[in-house]
Amino acid sequence: MSDHVTLMHQGRVTLSGALDDVRSTYQRSRVHFVDHFDQPPVLDTALVMEGGGRTWSVVHSGPLERFRHSVLARGGEVIESRDATLEEIFLARAGRIRQPVEAA
Repeated sequence: MSDHVTLMHQGRVTLSGALDDVRSTYQRSRVHFVDHFDQPPVLDTALVMEGGGRTWSVVHSGPLERFRHSVLARGGEVIESRDATLEEIFLARAGRIRQPVEAA
């Protein structure tokens, strides 16, 4: 077990810090919108989005309240949030955006 994490991508450090600080800085939230979006809506602090239509899963950083405010401004609501996994954080920081999939 480690109390410090360093994430590298293509030989470069993309993130380094205390494990608890890193984990508390990134969340994964499920959001639902009134409007249908063919492309991911622009949201403050969003790093990567998956989903489609009215329901999206978002990895984001920073204060949860700032993210909630951004979602609300686009006519949506945050259904649930949790700390992102290290894998989700790495994929978001490395810029590997997954293709949107149709939401159920």
